[in-house]
Amino acid sequence: MKCEFVNSVIHALKETLVSLSSEFDKIEIKDIFIKDEMFTQSPVVVKIKFGGGLNGMVVMSMDLQTAVNLADLLLVADGSYAEGFTDIAQSSIKEVANMFAGQVAMLLSDGRPEINIQPPQLSFGKKFKVSSFSCPFPSSLFLNIPAGLLEMDISLTEVEREKQSI
Repeated sequence: MKCEFVNSVIHALKETLVSLSSEFDKIEIKDIFIKDEMFTQSPVVVKIKFGGGLNGMVVMSMDLQTAVNLADLLLVADGSYAEGFTDIAQSSIKEVANMFAGQVAMLLSDGRPEINIQPPQLSFGKKFKVSSFSCPFPSSLFLNIPAGLLEMDISLTEVEREKQSI
């Protein structure tokens, strides 16, 4: 996987979150490494799939308290707040994931065929294993954001025009 993809994903996350609240100006990369497979023990997982000129996915995982804190920070902008991991909290996180995916596609679209994005999928439970057929060794990073610790697994590859999908 190209380093450009990891850098663009980090940049897109920061730009998206800062556009919603200046609180998110304080994002810090805690750790970055390559995994053998996409696996997380975090109970809240948001999966975003890409197709077309860019194939693969970005998976964001966090603990439940980070998810609630993130929803609180996102909802306070419109005068609301999350009372636990409610439907409105989950919806706000999926909406931000959708905005983030659009930002990733915009940053990586230069000189590439059209990039397609599937709607983000939010799941919660324990010990998720996510299939990443497009790129066998995802880059993984841990980010300190004002809401807590966010893990991101990035598995993206360029697709030749003849092999585009979604």
